[in-house]
Amino acid sequence: MASEIDLSDFDEVPPSISMIESIRSFGYSFNTAVADLIDNSISAFSSKVNIHMEWGNGDPFIAILDDGEGMTEETISRNVVLGSKHPREKREKHDLGRFGFGLKTASFSMARELHVFSKTQSGQLCYRAWDLDILEQENKWLISKKLPAWYDSLDEKLKIGEKGTLVLWKNCDRLLKNSANAKAFKDMGIDLISYLGTIFCRYIASPNKLKIYVNSDDIPVEPWDPIPPGSRSLEKQELRGIRVTPYILPHQSTFENPDEYKKAGGINGWNQQQGFYVYRNKRLIVNGGWLGLKRMKVEEHINKARILVDIDTDFDEVWQIDVLKSRATIPSGDIKNSLEAIAKHVRKQADEAYRDRGKVLSRTTASPDIFLWQMKKKADQSKEFVINRNHPYVKLIKENYAGRKTDIEKLLGLIERLLPTEVIQVETAKETIQQSEIPYETVKEMTEGALMQANELMSKKKILENLTYHEPWRSYKEELIKEFL
Repeated sequence: MASEIDLSDFDEVPPSISMIESIRSFGYSFNTAVADLIDNSISAFSSKVNIHMEWGNGDPFIAILDDGEGMTEETISRNVVLGSKHPREKREKHDLGRFGFGLKTASFSMARELHVFSKTQSGQLCYRAWDLDILEQENKWLISKKLPAWYDSLDEKLKIGEKGTLVLWKNCDRLLKNSANAKAFKDMGIDLISYLGTIFCRYIASPNKLKIYVNSDDIPVEPWDPIPPGSRSLEKQELRGIRVTPYILPHQSTFENPDEYKKAGGINGWNQQQGFYVYRNKRLIVNGGWLGLKRMKVEEHINKARILVDIDTDFDEVWQIDVLKSRATIPSGDIKNSLEAIAKHVRKQADEAYRDRGKVLSRTTASPDIFLWQMKKKADQSKEFVINRNHPYVKLIKENYAGRKTDIEKLLGLIERLLPTEVIQVETAKETIQQSEIPYETVKEMTEGALMQANELMSKKKILENLTYHEPWRSYKEELIKEFL
């Protein structure tokens, strides 16, 4: 047992007022600051949150009102203390708190005055406020608890009803740096709507819907799901309590219109939204990206790859969830290795889907003579598949065959007549047949053989141009040109 500490050897020094500026520089944006306060509303079982933004002729204020359980004098006194919760403290599943800093740090990142009003179902209205100008003037950590007279003059829609909490930001000096005029301030509100619809999608879309309103009494924030209808789910996995669900999203051509496709791209656009989506409980922490995994970068041809990762608050420390709840780090060891393997697989699937879709589009727009197989109508109007005699690889085999040229023609005719069309139709209807991808290495070897026939009449460049007009070379055109020219 440790020896008893002699407190006479210590001086108690209150926190320096200069610490406030450090607290104000945690890195919040307006969106992340508001989201942090909504976390508190969710933890208080709110069903409705109203966010009111008023420009005030260059003296803006922000009001965030919820209908949650509210706070008593005891709980509000505890919650206005910096670091009111220990990050390792066991929390209820619905609690989105982390350090007990959010209310204060998020608010002070935008404003110099923080006013908190709260009321429980059967309790009295209680109040606490911090004014940074007073703190600096008096050089003391002073928190006001006298209800201000101006509360009664607030618009009725900003007042607490039977229960709930109202947070007011006044003297918004930091906010003015990002919104120099009324238009910029209005645009911030529009951006906030999209952001909140993304971060709190699962709450807004759940059966017990959370309704969030921004400068509106009747139009709630719409949820944005990173997995739109028509997405292909890959194998779901569980890694030591972490749930991982990868998806390949549908191609642009499957969306009803360009607006729907753009919406599915998310607030950062299709390329930046690829990768991981880390949810802590139902709250989105990481909105796309590859979480710093080696050799994994944003690439256009894999922008349909999205991986949902669900963690509980028990994993906060190992995932290094930050104060802003906007960043996370994959823990090292088995979990990182497994997620890296999953990411590689999903990226490969997205790449293959990109190439396959390219082939489908090619078949609908390109001349039919680029393919090895062609469909022709017979005299009785029935259709048959025949091999394209003008395909460059067929011509190459004919030219270099040492035997009778009729042998090749007989072989091609035999393949055509024995093509099991009825079996193909039946099995395709049952979705048991998939067209195999011809790997790049195979196409490369075929290309090397064809280029050996280059001469004065037909240069390597001309042969390659001819080949890459046709399948399967067409799918690897860029790679082949880079390889051989």
